[in-house]
Amino acid sequence: MNEALVAQAETYLQSKDTILGELINAHGPCPLGRGRADYFNTLAWSIVSQQLSTKAANTIGCRVLQLTDSATMHADAISRLSQSQLRAAGLSNNKALFLLDLAAEYRSGRLNFRSLAQRPDQEVIARLIQLRGIGPWTAEMFLMFALRRPDVASPADVGLQRAMVELYGLRKKPGVRRFNDIARRWAPYRTIACWYLWRAVD
Repeated sequence: MNEALVAQAETYLQSKDTILGELINAHGPCPLGRGRADYFNTLAWSIVSQQLSTKAANTIGCRVLQLTDSATMHADAISRLSQSQLRAAGLSNNKALFLLDLAAEYRSGRLNFRSLAQRPDQEVIARLIQLRGIGPWTAEMFLMFALRRPDVASPADVGLQRAMVELYGLRKKPGVRRFNDIARRWAPYRTIACWYLWRAVD
């Protein structure tokens, strides 16, 4: 994605969905087209964020960064930490292991982000879920925020489900089929649409 594509997406979404149009007007331009993502950092933060509120994830992630004395998560720095240090920062035992495993996979070269970036979405997901602690949700976040793929949705994301209930008047959280029925109108810019839905429930 780049800024021109995001601007095109916003215009398209405003024409397809009045609710999204209001969100776009309220929250301004989506920043996903700016700069380049740090692949390892993005994936590491996704692991930290699993099943946590944004506030809790930020608190724990910042503690981990303090241990590495860095503004971003680097594989070399993470690999020098012990499981007990990561647990003391607030990570669960499993998440500490997942983070250390991710660092080891990357440092060994078995996880090659440059190669991964050339693959289709489903192949990226299939490769990432082979890693311990990474499921479909984490892989979808990687597609959205690291590879910046423009047309990714995440039907199991609790925040997106809650936004759909609040914004679209649903009686209960949508299942995959209902979620995709609503999200279909946003294609081929579902990533940008999801970004705005998250803003509505932040």
